[in-house]
Amino acid sequence: MKKITTRTVLFSLLLMASAASYIFLNIASWKQDQARLEKETPLEEDLEAEQNKLFLPDVQVLKKLVETGRKLVP
Repeated sequence: MKKITTRTVLFSLLLMASAASYIFLNIASWKQDQARLEKETPLEEDLEAEQNKLFLPDVQVLKKLVETGRKLVP
């Protein structure tokens, strides 16, 4: 039997989080596309504002991991 190491667990958690984020973003973009079809065509300024509001969970997790790693390693 193989031993499950911390590295393997963290890597698998990262893969699951990435897949979940990908699925979430695809669903969210589909919903946004449906909402845009119901509205009139928005201006470019409105599109840029919506893109700035987008939250990427896996990117936030990676940022937190990097910050934590920097605090631990002098």
